[in-house]
This record gives sequence, structure tokens and C-alpha cells, in this order.
Amino acid sequence: MKRLDDMRGFACLMVVAFHAVGSEPTLRGSLVGSAIQLLGYVRMPLFIAITGFIYGYRRDAQVLSWEGWTKRTSRLVPPFVLLTLVCSAIDWEAGRSATPIRSLFYGMWHLWYLQALAVVLIVVYAGERAFHPGRRGLWLAALVAAAISAGGLFGTVQILSIDRSFYLLPHFLFGVVLGYHGREGLAWPMRLAIYVAGVVALAFAAAGIQSGTPWAGSSLIGVAIGWATVLSLSRHMPSYGLLTGIGRFSLPIFLWHLPLAAVLSAVLLHRVHLAVYVAVLLRVVVGIVTPMVAVLLAERYAPGAIIFIGRRSPVDRSPVDGARAEATPA
Repeated sequence: MKRLDDMRGFACLMVVAFHAVGSEPTLRGSLVGSAIQLLGYVRMPLFIAITGFIYGYRRDAQVLSWEGWTKRTSRLVPPFVLLTLVCSAIDWEAGRSATPIRSLFYGMWHLWYLQALAVVLIVVYAGERAFHPGRRGLWLAALVAAAISAGGLFGTVQILSIDRSFYLLPHFLFGVVLGYHGREGLAWPMRLAIYVAGVVALAFAAAGIQSGTPWAGSSLIGVAIGWATVLSLSRHMPSYGLLTGIGRFSLPIFLWHLPLAAVLSAVLLHRVHLAVYVAVLLRVVVGIVTPMVAVLLAERYAPGAIIFIGRRSPVDRSPVDGARAEATPA
């Protein structure tokens, strides 16, 4: 499972870097800002595709059930509620309207992802109960989800982050397809088609960001880039100790990096005027290291507190299948 942890670590770095750079107005129109903006097409898609891959790899032995859905989502409720209160307090202190009750239903800051993940899993559960598709059916489901996302069918349904869940659903299902194919992988014509579509979409997205045209944010472009990135990393991601280590703490890093960066900026960076790139680097380091240290301390001194920091599912921690754990995911 090292490759998946490396992919998680890479996704973590992209998320933390995206928010660190995005919090600096002077960088938004720069080359670095434009490059970071392109990461928006692969940050969260990569996270959720990894979850889909693990599910697809185990699907024959363990199809998602209602009990499985509740187990997967219940571990997200404590940190979601706690972080909603923390983020609301930060907004209130900064003079912004803080409505924690409304945020529990709509997801504030980056917490929309937890809601969207829960909705994606319940859609998958319903699909499994109704159809239990095979390989072709999974491909069809992924393509239908991509069409729904591109058409914006649920684009205005913001409660429980349903709009964003259907943005992520094609990537989750693509991860399921890759995991279900397992060692066999995708046929080379299919891989080539996905890569070509991704490169073309990336060129359109980069041109659109520079020119400010609205189609740069098209969901269809996002699907093409996301699928090509997930496929490429699943086949060619090298193993680095640093990324592997970060990947093992991916959930607490994702949950806490943004509030930590906000507190750091308020307490230190706004009072000590550091160079912009030093401030960005400091946000990245604090956002990654602090949650890792918090988990290690909690494991040793207060194991019960881990559920509020962020605990990865036992399914995600264990090898996919002993002898096949290091198999190429695509």
C-alpha cells in the first residue's frame, strides 16, 4: 500500500500548498498562483479517487452496506462538528459572520468535503443495492456521473454539499473502476485515450486561467484532468519516504491545516511581516507537521482524543490483499 500512501501524501501537499498560496493576494496573478490554481483540478479528485480505488479493490469481497456506510461516515462526525465550531470561532474573531448551525448543513471552509464524501458513499450504496454493476456497468456509471457533473444537474443544491458531491462522484467511480480492474489494469487504448483527453483539457484549462474565460472551470475539463492524473499516478507514482509518512496522516492534515494556517496568520504573520514565500512555506510546514505531532501525542497520552483529530478508517490502513498489496492499481 506504499503507493497509495504516497498518493495521499502528494494530495495532502497539493491541498496545503493550494490554501497557503491562495491566502496570499499578491500571488494570485503570478505564475506560481496560476500553477497552484491548476491543482484545483486534481487535489480533491485525487483524494476521493484513492478512496474509490480501495473500495473497488475490495468490492467483490465487501460491497458497501448500510452498516459499512455508517462506519465509514461516523468517524468523520466528531472532527466535523469540532472543526465547524473552531472555524466559526475564527470567522467570528475576524469579524465575519459565524453561523455554526448553518455550517453543519452546508459545510464551511474546506469541511464541505466531509459532507460530499458522505453523500458520494450513500449514492454508491444506493447504486450497489439497485444494480450491483460489473466492470462495464462501473464504466457506464462513471461516464453518467461525469455527464451529470458537466451538465450541472445538482449544481445549485448546496445543502449537505450535494452540488460538490456530484462534482467528486465521477472521480470516486473512476477510482472504483481502477481498483476493480486490479492487477489486470486498463487496456492500453483506454489509457491512451484518457491521457490524451487529460493533456488537451489541461491545455484548455491553462489557457482559460490566463485569459479569464469562464470555461476554464468546466466540470468536464476537471474530469478529464482528474482522471488522467489519477491514472498516471496510480501507475507511475514513485515511493518517497516523506510522502509515505505524510500520506499516513492525510486525514488529520487535511482537517486541521487550514484552521492552523488561519491562526498562524492572525497570531504571527500579520504582526511580523515576513517575505511572502517565507509565509507560504511556514503555513505549509505548520499545516503538515502540527497534525502529525498531535496524532502521535494523542496515541501515546490520550488515545480517545484521536477521533476528534482525525482517524483513518481501518479499511484504509490495512493492506488491500496481502500478496496483492503492491500490485499496480491500474
